[in-house]
Amino acid sequence: MKAAAAVDDDQINLMRIPGVTECQVFTKLVIPASLRDIFAGLKLTVDPARLPEPVKP
Repeated sequence: MKAAAAVDDDQINLMRIPGVTECQVFTKLVIPASLRDIFAGLKLTVDPARLPEPVKP
């Protein structure tokens, strides 16, 4: 949640024009801004030894 909290308040205020819902602000601004941290966390938690072996033809 640290990445979601790091989104600039000015960007959120710009998104809050008439007709933009909180859900749209979240999906169009907060999630994309947080993706780098989300994938970094996944990279740290995925254990390569648990991944399946590639199928050999």
